[in-house]
Amino acid sequence: TAKLYPSAMENIISKIPGVVDVLVGEIEDNEHDGFGLPVCFIIPDKNLSQEVISHNINTACEMHFADYARPKDIYYMDEFPMTKVGKKDVRILEENIKKNKILSKIKKPN
Repeated sequence: TAKLYPSAMENIISKIPGVVDVLVGEIEDNEHDGFGLPVCFIIPDKNLSQEVISHNINTACEMHFADYARPKDIYYMDEFPMTKVGKKDVRILEENIKKNKILSKIKKPN
């Protein structure tokens, strides 16, 4: 499995209608030699349904990324946690997934 580039995925997803902001993180995947699988954290436009936004994200990712590099899950949030220096903190979100603390999720369709 190749290296994932979150910034490349964020660049594509940030242009999708309904996406106000996006962060891409990785979760551990024991089935693929420990390589991480991408997950998306989205702050959505409240005027569009999560189902429509998820469909748009999945369609765009299918066009731009190999299957292994497409988001495994999409998590919807009201805001992103910030680091002490004011950057979006994707590590906290990844840790929250491990601890099952993020609840608003739509699975990638099969």
